Amino acid sequence: DKELVDYVFSYLFYNCTNLINASELILDSTTLAEYCYRSMFEDCDSLTQAPELPATTLTSGCYQGMFNSCTSLTTAPELPATTLAWGCYSSMFYGCTNLKSAPSLPSVLLAEGCYSCMFLGCTSLTEIPAGLFSGVTGAAISMFASTFYGCTGLSRVTIPAGVTRIAGGAFEACENLQEFVVDEGSMSFAVIDGLLCNRAGTELIRCPYGISDVIVPASITNIGERAFSSIDSSIKITLSEGLKEIDSCAFIYCRGLTDIIIPQSV
Repeated sequence: DKELVDYVFSYLFYNCTNLINASELILDSTTLAEYCYRSMFEDCDSLTQAPELPATTLTSGCYQGMFNSCTSLTTAPELPATTLAWGCYSSMFYGCTNLKSAPSLPSVLLAEGCYSCMFLGCTSLTEIPAGLFSGVTGAAISMFASTFYGCTGLSRVTIPAGVTRIAGGAFEACENLQEFVVDEGSMSFAVIDGLLCNRAGTELIRCPYGISDVIVPASITNIGERAFSSIDSSIKITLSEGLKEIDSCAFIYCRGLTDIIIPQSV
């Protein structure tokens, strides 16, 4: 187990456009240094085989942008880390348009910005990673900011029973995401009239795409942050009487919004 120093492999193979196979590269450190693998393979658009990444303890920005725009990469390496840090996975697979499967993310203790933009623009991704939301117990917006932004291959997202918190902004611009499914054993979430809500039915967390006429259930008292963000298809929204709060950016970039009815109760 080699001890790394900050930034040691940062941008090491940046824009090596003919690099195809990095699977034999030995990166065996289990405890990483800050930004040590930052953008290491960024813009290696011929890369199809990634090296193993056995680290279990991460540090700030250690994997940031590591495979950014590796458009030939179809399978991600396993990521067994259980100790995360600020921005550790930020933009790791940003723009990997042929990435078809994502690794399990087993950590149950998350950090600020840890998954920010991690799979942004991965248009071939059809399922979210196992365990992704299992560690969320508090405010989740910064942890999952644009995690799946523009992942147009996602059409259905299943929320496991153990998940306690999800950020609506995690699924921005996933224009083919038309269905949320909540495990029947969930104590935290429910799907009401197609809308992802908290179990009590008082907070609207995320509206899927493809719905043209949304009538928010009367039980909803709060519209969550980015609940209707980045919806480009035509949509009319009716907010029911009894609604009390609308969080910031709830309708940001909702370019398809043609009509909205806001009750006096807000």
